[in-house]
Order: sequence, then C-alpha cells, then structure tokens
Amino acid sequence: MLYLPIGKYATTPYYLEELGVGIHTIEELSYFLRENAASLEDGIMRLQLCTFIEKELEMPKLGTDLRELVANKGSLASFVRLILEASGYVSVEEMRSIESLLRQTQSLGTGERRKTQGDYHLFAGRYLMAEREYRQALEQLDKRADREQYAACCHNLGCALAGMFLYDRAAECFLEAYELGHEEESYIQYLAALRLGNSKTAYTQKVNELSLKRGPVAELERRLKEIAKDSKKSSERTAMEEIGNAFEEGDAGTVMQKTLSLINSWKADYRADTEID
Repeated sequence: MLYLPIGKYATTPYYLEELGVGIHTIEELSYFLRENAASLEDGIMRLQLCTFIEKELEMPKLGTDLRELVANKGSLASFVRLILEASGYVSVEEMRSIESLLRQTQSLGTGERRKTQGDYHLFAGRYLMAEREYRQALEQLDKRADREQYAACCHNLGCALAGMFLYDRAAECFLEAYELGHEEESYIQYLAALRLGNSKTAYTQKVNELSLKRGPVAELERRLKEIAKDSKKSSERTAMEEIGNAFEEGDAGTVMQKTLSLINSWKADYRADTEID
C-alpha cells in the first residue's frame, strides 16, 4: 500500500524516548504509534512533540489541537487518535481498534501491556514483533504472582513461534504454559508443535517414549482429520468452479479433463473409506 505523504520532512528529528527512535515525518510517527499502541504511556504527550509537529512538520492545526488536549489533561487514546486522523495512515476501522486498545491498557501493569501488545501483533500475523513483546512481558511478569497471565503469555509466544515455523521452541513454550496453567489447549498445541516439527514416525516415538497423554493425542488427530477434510472440500469446490468456468467459455477439453480428475479423486476416496483393515 502507498501513502501520500503530508506535512514536511523535518531536518531536525524529534527523538521519541519511549520507543528509542528519531521521527522525521508524521507518517513515521503514526507508524510507531500504531505498532506500539498497547505499550504507550501518558509520558509521550509532551508539549515538545506538539511544537515539533506544529513547527518542524508544518502542521499548525494538529500541533494546536494536541497542545490544547495536553493542557486539558485529555486521554492518551485521544492524543494518538488526533495524530492518526491527521496523517490518514490507518483506516477508520483500525483507528477504532487502536483507540479501544489504548483505553483498555491504561490501567494495566507493564507486563500485561506488553502481552496485550504482543496479542495485537499476533492476531495481525506480525509474529516476530509479537515474539519480542511476549518475551519482554515475561521479563516483567512474576511467574508465581501472575501465574495465569504468565501461562497465557507463554502459550501465545508458542503461537508466534509456530507461526514462524520454529516448532521445537514453540513446543517448549506450550509445555511451560501447560505446566503453569494446566489448560488442556496448551497441551494439545504442545503436541501439535511436536507433530509439525517431526516426521510422523519420530512423533509417534516421542508419544510413546514421553508417555504423552492419550486423550489430547487423540483429540489432536481428530482435529487434523477435520482440517484435511475441510481442505479436501475446499479443493473440490475450486475444481467445480473451474469446470463451470470452462463450460461457460466453451472449453470442452478442459471440462472433460477436470471432470475426469474429480471423478477419479472421488473413486480413490471411496476405495480408501471402504477398505478393510
């Protein structure tokens, strides 16, 4: 996606202490505010930033609006919203999501805010950023006092690592989450990471050698079969659409080829289902 820059490129950047970066444009500021929304604190609402936006970026109205908000002790969520609205850097829907996130996290401790920020990146598919936030959250959380929150953070860190195909490390996180929180879902995800990180034979050996719980093992296999079935249905739906398109275009050869391929696939499935073990 391309953005049409607004405002001026500052020759003297504003140093954003909380994030450790120098800001030259309103787009850069919007980017860092969006990416770190859940970990922002009220200290970012400085008059120096208002002046920088007004003078260096030559956006006087935004600078004045921000200065008035700071003087009236407005919220951090409103402060960030004004900047994002002025820059046009995010969609209306995403801006609402960020504003809601900011309002929710203001009463949280540092560790919980970091976890929330990690969740924000995880659900957006930014796994590396999510990993960074979760690891910082774990440094802030007390494993004993915040046992439930710590376990949830470990579980989600495992999800982020699995998203980057780091299955061995993901398995360790899921197992730690299970040992702390005793949630069966963490154990199932631990098994899934083992399954994805090993050949089927090696996974079966681990199940036996480690005496892994049979109930969750069976549940994982059931889920995998459901996923395979859904994938099969999806591929069949695509094949039917391709046959229909070829028919509409009068491409008899493609219609015949794809129809026969689909029928042969159904035959193979039927034989597999009726085969006696």
